Amino acid sequence: MLENKSNAEKLATGKTTISGLFKSKEGKAAKAQNILEKIGQQEKDIVNYQTYRDWLVIYIVEVAIPRFRQNKSKGYLNAMTNFCLEEISNSNRMQDSWSDFMETIKKAQRNM
Repeated sequence: MLENKSNAEKLATGKTTISGLFKSKEGKAAKAQNILEKIGQQEKDIVNYQTYRDWLVIYIVEVAIPRFRQNKSKGYLNAMTNFCLEEISNSNRMQDSWSDFMETIKKAQRNM
Protein backbone atom coordinates (compact mmCIF):
# COMPACT_ATOMS: atom_id res chain seq x y z
CA MET A 1 0.00 0.00 0.00
CA LEU A 2 2.88 2.37 0.80
CA GLU A 3 4.43 1.61 -2.59
CA ASN A 4 1.13 2.45 -4.28
CA LYS A 5 0.95 5.78 -2.42
CA SER A 6 4.51 6.59 -3.44
CA ASN A 7 3.80 5.77 -7.09
CA ALA A 8 0.58 7.81 -7.03
CA GLU A 9 2.43 10.83 -5.60
CA LYS A 10 5.16 10.54 -8.24
CA LEU A 11 2.62 10.30 -11.05
CA ALA A 12 0.58 13.22 -9.66
CA THR A 13 3.64 15.49 -9.44
CA GLY A 14 4.86 14.49 -12.89
CA LYS A 15 7.95 12.62 -11.74
CA THR A 16 9.10 9.75 -13.92
CA THR A 17 8.58 6.20 -12.74
CA ILE A 18 9.65 2.99 -14.40
CA SER A 19 6.05 1.91 -14.93
CA GLY A 20 5.14 5.34 -16.35
CA LEU A 21 8.24 5.93 -18.47
CA PHE A 22 6.64 5.03 -21.81
CA LYS A 23 3.09 6.19 -21.09
CA SER A 24 1.36 9.33 -22.32
CA LYS A 25 -0.04 11.94 -19.94
CA GLU A 26 -3.46 10.34 -20.24
CA GLY A 27 -1.96 6.93 -19.53
CA LYS A 28 -0.10 8.32 -16.53
CA ALA A 29 -3.29 9.98 -15.29
CA ALA A 30 -5.22 6.73 -15.72
CA LYS A 31 -2.45 4.83 -13.93
CA ALA A 32 -2.50 7.37 -11.07
CA GLN A 33 -6.30 7.10 -10.87
CA ASN A 34 -6.08 3.32 -10.85
CA ILE A 35 -3.50 3.41 -8.06
CA LEU A 36 -5.63 5.83 -6.04
CA GLU A 37 -8.66 3.57 -6.48
CA LYS A 38 -6.62 0.60 -5.25
CA ILE A 39 -5.45 2.61 -2.24
CA GLY A 40 -9.05 3.62 -1.49
CA GLN A 41 -10.19 0.01 -1.75
CA GLN A 42 -7.34 -1.17 0.48
CA GLU A 43 -8.27 1.43 3.10
CA LYS A 44 -11.90 0.23 2.96
CA ASP A 45 -10.67 -3.35 3.27
CA ILE A 46 -8.67 -2.43 6.36
CA VAL A 47 -11.77 -0.92 7.96
CA ASN A 48 -13.79 -3.99 6.98
CA TYR A 49 -11.15 -6.34 8.38
CA GLN A 50 -11.16 -4.40 11.62
CA THR A 51 -14.96 -4.71 11.74
CA TYR A 52 -14.74 -8.44 11.03
CA ARG A 53 -12.11 -8.79 13.74
CA ASP A 54 -14.30 -6.92 16.22
CA TRP A 55 -17.30 -9.13 15.39
CA LEU A 56 -15.15 -12.23 15.68
CA VAL A 57 -13.85 -11.17 19.09
CA ILE A 58 -17.40 -10.51 20.28
CA TYR A 59 -18.52 -13.91 18.95
CA ILE A 60 -15.63 -15.70 20.62
CA VAL A 61 -16.18 -13.97 23.96
CA GLU A 62 -19.98 -14.10 23.96
CA VAL A 63 -20.71 -17.42 22.25
CA ALA A 64 -17.74 -19.69 21.51
CA ILE A 65 -15.95 -19.64 24.87
CA PRO A 66 -19.12 -20.08 26.98
CA ARG A 67 -20.28 -22.91 24.69
CA PHE A 68 -16.84 -24.54 24.90
CA ARG A 69 -16.83 -24.26 28.70
CA GLN A 70 -20.34 -25.68 28.93
CA ASN A 71 -19.47 -28.65 26.69
CA LYS A 72 -16.26 -29.35 28.61
CA SER A 73 -18.10 -29.03 31.94
CA LYS A 74 -20.76 -31.48 30.79
CA GLY A 75 -18.07 -33.92 29.67
CA TYR A 76 -16.25 -33.58 33.00
CA LEU A 77 -19.46 -34.06 34.99
CA ASN A 78 -20.37 -37.13 32.93
CA ALA A 79 -16.90 -38.58 33.47
CA MET A 80 -17.10 -37.95 37.22
CA THR A 81 -20.58 -39.50 37.37
CA ASN A 82 -19.33 -42.60 35.56
CA PHE A 83 -16.30 -42.75 37.85
CA CYS A 84 -18.55 -42.59 40.92
CA LEU A 85 -20.81 -45.33 39.57
CA GLU A 86 -17.80 -47.55 38.82
CA GLU A 87 -16.39 -46.97 42.30
CA ILE A 88 -19.76 -47.86 43.86
CA SER A 89 -19.88 -51.00 41.73
CA ASN A 90 -16.31 -51.89 42.73
CA SER A 91 -17.17 -51.31 46.39
CA ASN A 92 -20.21 -53.61 46.10
CA ARG A 93 -18.12 -56.31 44.45
CA MET A 94 -15.43 -55.93 47.12
CA GLN A 95 -18.06 -56.21 49.83
CA ASP A 96 -19.46 -59.33 48.16
CA SER A 97 -15.95 -60.74 47.90
CA TRP A 98 -15.21 -60.14 51.59
CA SER A 99 -18.63 -61.55 52.54
CA ASP A 100 -17.87 -64.70 50.55
CA PHE A 101 -14.45 -64.90 52.19
CA MET A 102 -16.09 -64.54 55.64
CA GLU A 103 -18.53 -67.36 54.80
CA THR A 104 -15.64 -69.55 53.72
CA ILE A 105 -13.86 -68.87 57.01
CA LYS A 106 -17.01 -69.70 59.01
CA LYS A 107 -17.46 -72.98 57.12
CA ALA A 108 -13.82 -73.84 57.78
CA GLN A 109 -14.30 -73.12 61.51
CA ARG A 110 -17.41 -75.35 61.67
CA ASN A 111 -15.55 -78.21 60.04
CA MET A 112 -12.74 -78.11 62.63
